[in-house]
Amino acid sequence: SHVGRALSKRENSSISPKSIVGRLKLVAKHMRIGRQEDAHEFLRLLVDAFQRSLLHGIDPKIDRRIQETTLAHQIFGGYLQSQVKCSRCSHESNTFEPLLDLSLDIQAGSTIAKALRSFTRPEMLTKDNRYKCEKCSKLVEATKQMTVYRLPRTLTLQLKRFSSFGGGKISRHVEFPLSLSMKGYVSANSPERGPYEYSLYAVLVHSGGSCRSGHYYSFVKSSAGVWYELNDSSVRQVSERTVLGQTAYLLFYERCPGKGDSRSATKPVEKPAAELRATTNGHGRDIPSAKPLNGQKPADNDYGKPVATASDDMEALLEKKLRLAEPTESKEKTKKKHRKNKHR
Repeated sequence: SHVGRALSKRENSSISPKSIVGRLKLVAKHMRIGRQEDAHEFLRLLVDAFQRSLLHGIDPKIDRRIQETTLAHQIFGGYLQSQVKCSRCSHESNTFEPLLDLSLDIQAGSTIAKALRSFTRPEMLTKDNRYKCEKCSKLVEATKQMTVYRLPRTLTLQLKRFSSFGGGKISRHVEFPLSLSMKGYVSANSPERGPYEYSLYAVLVHSGGSCRSGHYYSFVKSSAGVWYELNDSSVRQVSERTVLGQTAYLLFYERCPGKGDSRSATKPVEKPAAELRATTNGHGRDIPSAKPLNGQKPADNDYGKPVATASDDMEALLEKKLRLAEPTESKEKTKKKHRKNKHR
């Protein structure tokens, strides 16, 4: 296990992530070892690889709502709501889509709070961008607002530092807190009743002038509340002040348990209720209501039953899942090689 390997290493030594790097193409076929790649893109591809392996052997036609109850979604997943409100009759049309992270525009914002307010700020749909109201049956002016309908257990924030054109980078510091409240960014019709508070536990930094070059390193908080800087093979203890002074690219927050909260990674996340049935007005993705399996609704304790629990060693789990995803041809070669060595 990872813990055993860490404890068996001598002081000031490091552990090489060979089991992950050696199977990089199983996560991202276009990525190459030693080439500059985007950390956020790799994170998304890694979570997608988790999702594929967790659904290994399951009918791909299974309802999407059920697919979104895997361990990957229970850790990182939530839901966004896009609401369009008619200015004439006040009819509200809601559409939903899975949330695995939030990408925040930092062009005009100097703090995470400002970036989140900008993300959830209502947008007016006027003139050529008018909305066809289902109730009025005509093009009308409306307001459109994006909010968080269901909060994730682990909130991942990406700060948009890189330009899509030219590869430029926004290098200025954006203030982020150790404790973050998401209460002001949750949908008014959300079934969420708290807790809304999150605690920062990891920060990823990009050092360099553009997206085409540079270096990634991170800061992680231990279970004892001590912060460490992880820079390749170098690990050193740092202060909270040092962490908060970083020009962060990715921020990771964990949801704080509420009073008497008994949530665990093995308990299925409650899915949005009847109001989650989306409309088909072209504004965002639709999320269909869950369909029964074999004509029967699955029991609550089986609905989205996780493949692994939080107590499992995640590095060993990743290695196992990536091995499951290996092509059959590669597996057969490995078996033949093993049999050949055995008979020597």
